[in-house]
Amino acid sequence: DERQRWQQQQQKLQRHNQEQLWKVCVQEIREAELSGLLTTAVTLSVATSTYEKQGRWQCALRLFHQACGVLLRLDTVTWAGATSACSRGSCWELALAFLLKVPLRSLRPSSVLFNSAINAGEKGHQWLPASALLRCMMKHQLLHTVVSFSAATSACEKNCRWEHGIGLLGNLHDRGIPPNVILCNAAMGTCQSG
Repeated sequence: DERQRWQQQQQKLQRHNQEQLWKVCVQEIREAELSGLLTTAVTLSVATSTYEKQGRWQCALRLFHQACGVLLRLDTVTWAGATSACSRGSCWELALAFLLKVPLRSLRPSSVLFNSAINAGEKGHQWLPASALLRCMMKHQLLHTVVSFSAATSACEKNCRWEHGIGLLGNLHDRGIPPNVILCNAAMGTCQSG
């Protein structure tokens, strides 16, 4: 009976999260916490993602720390959600710390996790960590996309590091990744700031 209740709660959370019914999700998360149903990695991952997407990054991080505290086996999606929540809160140091802890948990860092950390660096105006994370992605042969390059280039733009921003754009070209409008705007902004 308890397992069936838990599965139903998890399915409702996932469905409402996909449908972007954030207020309903938040209410369900609170109910699940009070009834003790928020005890699996999947359910906590959905709840963390819900809070992150809603911009309630403090709540997302609280749930993430709760999950770590009960020693649940969290996957890279959950870690990426927590890292993305850090990005929303401009907590780039915490995002980087999460990324560094992933291998300690016997998980392989994913592109989504790296992109979340790069984005946190960009939001925190930290061009050097953002660029270093992009290089690390390339070194470890993780899928790096125009999104990865856009966030790192935007971080360079915010710090008037036009030479690094243009270098990233050249790197993108060398890898055969077509730029998008966001990346081109970031590159132009980088040149204007230099």
